[in-house]
Amino acid sequence: RRFHNSDTSKYSLPNDKTELDRLELSHGLLKHAFDGNYSSPMHDQLKDGITVLDIGCGTGKWTIENAVEYPQSTFVGIDMSPIFPTEDRPQNAGFIECNVLYGLPFPSNTFDFIHQRLLHAAFTEEQWMKVIKEIMRVLKPSGYVEFLELD
Repeated sequence: RRFHNSDTSKYSLPNDKTELDRLELSHGLLKHAFDGNYSSPMHDQLKDGITVLDIGCGTGKWTIENAVEYPQSTFVGIDMSPIFPTEDRPQNAGFIECNVLYGLPFPSNTFDFIHQRLLHAAFTEEQWMKVIKEIMRVLKPSGYVEFLELD
């Protein structure tokens, strides 16, 4: 099996075809369980047009589905492993290979909505503090952050 090659992350799951299939299945199950792609009160803002960051986007499924549903908004998905689509994606969706532990390559106050899910085991407690600080740096003052973690 193929694994991530980052020595900074404790993310222990592989990034091969079997894992990609599992991520796609997990996305569908979570969407069904939570009756949508997000829980934050963002529908009206997304409809009007905002800037959204999806941290740990994996295959990009969440990013692409929302970009299609909300064409007025701009979506950026980042992941340390470039397993997201490079072609055949909506115009308002982009992807960047990026390890959040090295910092986010965006100016401060860039995003209205930041989404991150299923990364509870990817960071140490110290790394979580760094990630949250970085998220707050790129989040606009009136923005929303949504973390979805299962226990």
